[in-house]
Amino acid sequence: MKARVLGVVLSVLAILPMAIYNSGCKSRTALTDDPCKDQELSRRGCQARIQALKEQAEEQKKATEERDRLNSLAKGDPNTPDSQFVELNSGYQLATLFYSLSGMPPDYEALTAAASEEYRSTSDEFRKRDLMQAMRPKIDAQLASYKDPRNRYLRIVIANSLPLGHYDFNSRSFPLTTELDPDHYLYFNDASKYSVSYSNGSSFQKYPVSDEQRAKELEGLVTKNQTWGGSATAYLFMQAADTSNNRVDAQILHVVLEQSGHREIGRY
Repeated sequence: MKARVLGVVLSVLAILPMAIYNSGCKSRTALTDDPCKDQELSRRGCQARIQALKEQAEEQKKATEERDRLNSLAKGDPNTPDSQFVELNSGYQLATLFYSLSGMPPDYEALTAAASEEYRSTSDEFRKRDLMQAMRPKIDAQLASYKDPRNRYLRIVIANSLPLGHYDFNSRSFPLTTELDPDHYLYFNDASKYSVSYSNGSSFQKYPVSDEQRAKELEGLVTKNQTWGGSATAYLFMQAADTSNNRVDAQILHVVLEQSGHREIGRY
């Protein structure tokens, strides 16, 4: 009997330090901002969670920095007439805009390849050299031209049909089915290395229509699938070059929506 009691006492004494230690850990946890608080996680699981939180904080920091960068870019004049906007339809334009705005030494080989189909198709190195030398004055003139902000108003077709979804009564608008937020970009096949994204594109993701009768007419086009043949054109001011990804940042000044036959049905 005494031996049994002694065994129980010894067992309790053996467990007690661990219980005190665990209790102490919980107390210390409660006093600190421990990401593993109240979590029954292994040490490895706890470390993994801490790392995930660090990565999340770093992503949020980068997103904030990028938002601040975009907000600080030069802005175009919203009163610029449509006639002043030049059509943006080639990678050569984007490439020359990129080098003009970035201040980086121009890659004449890449620029000539973007501008000349013959350069892209020939394997004759002497012919390539001649073409690049012949193109260089034109390239230099285009680079200089884009230094002037007045020459950086361009328009681009962002959809070859009317990109409208169904009417949203809560926002009194039609959502655009074409993505315009800054994370999306567009490029041309003649120079796919260079692209353009819209620094304020998220603000143009919905076409506002407060007139219910007008909204009903447009909803009829969407419902009957009669949006084909139309288009959406973004009128842009080319702001800056993002050297981290060979991209040009563009500000959308307005978007024009057209039905087939180039009949304008709205702008915003």
